[in-house]
Amino acid sequence: MSAIEDNFAQDLRGLKGIIFFDGNCRFCRWALKKILARDDECSLKLCNVRSLRGRALMEAYGHRPESTFGLLTQNGLHFDVDAYEVILNGPAQMPLPAFFVNQIPRRVSDFFYGKIASNRAALSSLIPSSADLTFPAERYIVGGE
Repeated sequence: MSAIEDNFAQDLRGLKGIIFFDGNCRFCRWALKKILARDDECSLKLCNVRSLRGRALMEAYGHRPESTFGLLTQNGLHFDVDAYEVILNGPAQMPLPAFFVNQIPRRVSDFFYGKIASNRAALSSLIPSSADLTFPAERYIVGGE
């Protein structure tokens, strides 16, 4: 683990991972609500990439925080499709989405991930304004809201 990742070592204790996401994105929050609903053990915590802690980690890896999705586990930091692959096959098992992520060639998965990521504003507009997109405070790591 890098020195910046070491900053999260205590947060990782007893967890399967910390998800780094754009807390200002309605689509991101909507997708995470679906994922976290499958995490019965609450083994995943959250960190907004716009928080000081989240921003520092993403920038240390050369990523623009507001356009980065990541997962920090005991095995290191995973980004984008790799992060989803680890989540869907592990803590928040979702067999059908995991099947597609596992079976589709990586270049195709990366292409579709890129299209979704670059159209988050349009996708966000499709989510009803009445949708509850909040997360309980205990789902966040300290300083990650």
